[in-house]
Amino acid sequence: WTADFMKTTSFRVSLQYKIIRYKKGQINWFDKITDNLYLGAIPLKKSSTSGSQGRLGDVPGKLSELNIKAVISCNEEFERVVTPSLAEWEKLGIHQYRVRIFQPTGS
Repeated sequence: WTADFMKTTSFRVSLQYKIIRYKKGQINWFDKITDNLYLGAIPLKKSSTSGSQGRLGDVPGKLSELNIKAVISCNEEFERVVTPSLAEWEKLGIHQYRVRIFQPTGS
């Protein structure tokens, strides 16, 4: 129980920290690596926070506009509650690949 609570709490605190840094213009939410590859933070399905790349809640739609066809999600299942569902990704024309990972508390 304690480990699950700590992982969830750690994720939420880390996410809020990244959102604040994005809002202040200190980080991008995603970056273009090559013409076919972007690397970024977890795409949020709901967020009114704005930064240099627009509203965070608009990021999934922007990925579609950038002609991105797939997203690889390297998150634990409980972290995916803030992202679009598989059906929502498909509606955008984007396939989501889910990689199951384990993140020890405190990593």
